[in-house]
Amino acid sequence: MNSCQKIKAKKFSGQYSCKVQAHYWESGGPMDYYEKDSIYSRDIKVKRVKKMLQIFNYPTFNVTEIEAGQTLENFSGCTACGITIRFENDSLFIKTSSGGNGGGSSQKYACKKQ
Repeated sequence: MNSCQKIKAKKFSGQYSCKVQAHYWESGGPMDYYEKDSIYSRDIKVKRVKKMLQIFNYPTFNVTEIEAGQTLENFSGCTACGITIRFENDSLFIKTSSGGNGGGSSQKYACKKQ
């Protein structure tokens, strides 16, 4: 990893305090529909693994692709399942989504580096 990549990885990796807005839904049929919204706080860790940054259990993002203010996305196997990230200075914005078989969830994270 060249020195520029090391600086990027160090700058973006670490502990973050997040405010999370979560939305869940489930449908067993037209008359059986459920939705729930919640807001909560959560600390997360962005880990550096060689040339990659890992957030949650999602596939990692290559440090060379990450620039402040740029939005990156990774959809693992389906268009409704994935993660979108954006770093800005000491902040991290994340959106995760998953769904299938009549239900799903999405979470929006607004995080500040600790």
